[in-house]
Amino acid sequence: MKIILKIYTILLIIGVLVFLGWLIYKNLAITGKIFTVNDFCNKSQFIPNLYPEDRVGTLEKENGICFQRIFTEPVYFKVNASRTFSKAKIKIIYENEGKSIIQLGLMKRKITPLDWRYDLQLTDNHISKDNLEEQSAEFSVGLDNITDHSLEFIISASGLNEGGQEIKIRRIEVELSRSPENWQAIFTDLKNYLFRKH
Repeated sequence: MKIILKIYTILLIIGVLVFLGWLIYKNLAITGKIFTVNDFCNKSQFIPNLYPEDRVGTLEKENGICFQRIFTEPVYFKVNASRTFSKAKIKIIYENEGKSIIQLGLMKRKITPLDWRYDLQLTDNHISKDNLEEQSAEFSVGLDNITDHSLEFIISASGLNEGGQEIKIRRIEVELSRSPENWQAIFTDLKNYLFRKH
């Protein structure tokens, strides 16, 4: 009986260590990169849905395709970042019947709730094989961009507010990158992650 209890205890300890290791690997991006997607069909751990609610629709699904409509611009989405990164590559895939000109931007850290500072970019645009539009942009990221452990992005669509136009966002892709970890930095980042310093 004592042997079984010891084996059970050892297996439990190993399981807990493996789980903690997986959490650290997933959240601290030891390899230097995190790639995450919100396709609006499956809830994303890292990218919540678009907001504010009075400018966007609820989640919809047509013919197996999920999307969220934008009625009024600008709208925003956040990317949960458990640590700092140096670059963020963003791609959005959408339907744009009104052909509004879309820009993507990265918000600066908010000093006050009404503090709206952002780096807005004209983006690379092309039409996919399904007649969907794709926009992509790359941003330099630092501590000055992190608010409440998140990066906040803006989608601006010039002319959307006129004539009852709308945009259907089907997919948001985000790649966050920084230099790969070294052992000295791992302990610092682990401490910051556990105590949520930034």
